[in-house]
Amino acid sequence: MLYGVDQDIPLMPFGFSILPNVSGSILDGTLLTLVFQITVKNVSLKQAVEVVTQIVKEALQKIIEAVN
Repeated sequence: MLYGVDQDIPLMPFGFSILPNVSGSILDGTLLTLVFQITVKNVSLKQAVEVVTQIVKEALQKIIEAVN
């Protein structure tokens, strides 16, 4: 559940992947790809940006908690 997110803006299924960042034969950290979709019909751009920002923050926090 995403707390503090406007329920008038539906969140479609989303996911993420964590992959090694390999440069040649050297592991140089990891890459995180986060993908999601929202429907922003009948909402302001400002409201949509606020929702996206909140979704990204919460998703990243939960991913960090899960891998630590």
